[in-house]
Amino acid sequence: MSHDTHGHSASPVRDALLRAISIIGLIAILVLGAWGIIQIVMGLPSFFERFSSGTTPPPTTTSSSEQIIITAPSIVTSGQPFTLAWQRKGGSGTVSYSFSYACVEGLSFAAPTPAGKYTQVPCNTPFNYTNATQTVDLIALLPTTATKQVQTALTVKAIRLSDNTATASASSTLTILPAKSAQPAASANTGTTHTSSGTSSRYTPSGRTTNLYGNPDLVARIISARPVGDRYSVQFEISNVGTNVTPYGWEFTANLPLTPAYTYASHPQQKLYPGDKIVYTLGFDAPTYNYYYNNTFSITADPQYLTNDANRSNNTASVSI
Repeated sequence: MSHDTHGHSASPVRDALLRAISIIGLIAILVLGAWGIIQIVMGLPSFFERFSSGTTPPPTTTSSSEQIIITAPSIVTSGQPFTLAWQRKGGSGTVSYSFSYACVEGLSFAAPTPAGKYTQVPCNTPFNYTNATQTVDLIALLPTTATKQVQTALTVKAIRLSDNTATASASSTLTILPAKSAQPAASANTGTTHTSSGTSSRYTPSGRTTNLYGNPDLVARIISARPVGDRYSVQFEISNVGTNVTPYGWEFTANLPLTPAYTYASHPQQKLYPGDKIVYTLGFDAPTYNYYYNNTFSITADPQYLTNDANRSNNTASVSI
């Protein structure tokens, strides 16, 4: 009888212990489950982001200390070359550079090619240069009928060669004046107006109008420059030494050594067959000599790049006045 009573008294204690252990285990399972749910929820955004993009995004490696510093004029004239230069400071690794400009109606740029010729560059399109180049001569071009100045933004980017990533960029604002917008201006010293008397011309045809091939080639040459009273008279020649015709519409500009400086822009000129030439005579007020001033007269044939000229290096000629 006593043995049965001892067995019955131990059973309630064991049952209570088992229930306590069960409760503790249940609580542990609930805590672990809640922690797991929290971790899953926290990880869902990055999980879906990886699968939605298809790849894991690369880390950002652009150095905040790297920068491009641009040196360029603020105002240029259409058809006149100017230099765009830049420096890279900070950063590491070998880079190449690209140039681009913002789109403006009627505006285009001509940039040099490795062959030494110029080619027109479309807007908002990077034009690449080698990693050794940190300067380039550009030509901004407006239509010959343009009468108003325009503005655009020039942008230079450094592009790391190892992964083709743009590491730094800089922009500069440029104002472009139409080639014919420069008008005679009053002299600060005399109160008078410096004017040109226009040009007279003499056309000499070669007679060659057939068997045309290749490209035209305009050449500018100074024949004479002499004083005539209180004015100057310059005679120059523009000829076509190429193998094809220069179509109607090309122009020339003359930079006159006046104070302030003045650019004479011609009207559209006649077509020139191979061997044809035109001798021009241009008169203007005699310049005021100044030790610090460059008294140079220069002439440029087809500054607007309207012809497919075979050689641009001979399109300009100059003489000291």
